[in-house]
Amino acid sequence: MIDRLVSQKWDRNVYFCCLGIYAVLALSALNSGITSWDEETDYLGIRTQMVHALQLLKHQPSDYRNIHANLEYYGVVGLLPAWILWFVQQSKLTSRLTLNYAFYHPAAEHQLTGFFTTSHFVLATEFVLLSLLVVIAARLLDVSFPWLAGGMCLLLLSLLGHSFVNAKDIPFALFYTAYTVTLLQRHRSEQSRWLGLSILAAALLINLKSVFVLPLLLSEALLVTLQGSSRRHIFKSSLVFLGSTLLSLALQPSAWGLSPLRYFSEGFHTFASHEWGGCMFWGGRCVGVHDPSWSTAVYMWQWVSVKLPLLLIMLILFQLIWLLRKVPHNLYRLSK
Repeated sequence: MIDRLVSQKWDRNVYFCCLGIYAVLALSALNSGITSWDEETDYLGIRTQMVHALQLLKHQPSDYRNIHANLEYYGVVGLLPAWILWFVQQSKLTSRLTLNYAFYHPAAEHQLTGFFTTSHFVLATEFVLLSLLVVIAARLLDVSFPWLAGGMCLLLLSLLGHSFVNAKDIPFALFYTAYTVTLLQRHRSEQSRWLGLSILAAALLINLKSVFVLPLLLSEALLVTLQGSSRRHIFKSSLVFLGSTLLSLALQPSAWGLSPLRYFSEGFHTFASHEWGGCMFWGGRCVGVHDPSWSTAVYMWQWVSVKLPLLLIMLILFQLIWLLRKVPHNLYRLSK
């Protein structure tokens, strides 16, 4: 009986082993000193967005573009918990910071070391939640070993490295997977709670990056098509689109002084014209947008081979072989 129970839950045991390994790596990275460009940028974005909100609430004149870099079209929900933890630590535990000092005094930026620690902690926590959502999505898709999918998410090297310092992509992956889970649930169930959770997850996604309104519209259109395009389903998807859009604007202080159409149109224009002028040093040269040679294509192949580990490539090949083996049988059934 015990052997049977263990064999039925082996994928869950593998997941918790992966979780233990990841926890050790995450704890060792908290005060490692590693960081990314986006962590400091998002810290400045959170601070200036909060100052902007405070000025508007006090009816003080404020330029909505007075946001660090182009972060008026990026949201702050991903690392806002990290900023709150950092402020509580600095103000309550060490008594070295006040809210006015954190908002308006440039010297507060010199205390970013503590923010990086809380940022790493929040990002690692979000990554663990992401792995659990992957398990839920795998169950909804009737995957044979759903916990194995979550374990692979935790130890996929490219994701694992990003989970400590990538202040934009990890929260985006978390909310996008949460939104995907709500879509799967809405396809299977008519419970209204999934409609509300869809609005929340989509609003957080739009808050993180305003251009997500377009993928949201396409996702809801696909769901309506799969559900039969009835008036009720069209109404629900329209409610999700409008509700999440309005909620995202409410969560974005830089959008408070603008009409929604103007905010999103300027957001699309900003991201469409944005260009990163850097490059990657590879093969003895700097490969980037200003080096459109064959070496760029070779570099892209090398990049993919690094991002996808051998185990994942083998599993994809096995899955394709399994699917191709079923093709003749399915064609035979269709012909009868």
